[in-house]
Amino acid sequence: MTPIEKNIIVVDENGNELHRTYAKRAKGLVKKGRAHFVGDDTICLTDPSGLHEEEESMTTDLTIREIFDRITQLHDQLASSALSLNELRHSLDSALCNEVDESAEIVENVTNVFIHREQTLRSLLDMYFVMYNDLKNT
Repeated sequence: MTPIEKNIIVVDENGNELHRTYAKRAKGLVKKGRAHFVGDDTICLTDPSGLHEEEESMTTDLTIREIFDRITQLHDQLASSALSLNELRHSLDSALCNEVDESAEIVENVTNVFIHREQTLRSLLDMYFVMYNDLKNT
């Protein structure tokens, strides 16, 4: 199996060579309007600074602070979800008292959506705690 090579030269608007990339990535940049072909094996970026930031963000690991911030955001979402669920249950209980057809099934389905959302957020929170502890202990 032959490894894929970075055989497309990437240049800036002044013709300065920046780096090489894969053909598939080059085609994607052209398709998105972020570059254009100036030769069979060369593309010119329309905004080289944006590409560099994108590649850098794709390879940068999360810092302890970023993980902590994400944990805080998830905590807030979980708290908000609990409040919303209580409000929803109250509204749906009122609907049940008014004998709305199929309201019990609606209550169950909507409650399940909130429960699954909360489980997902808690799983994310657990993952971030593990990442945070791993970084903190290194």
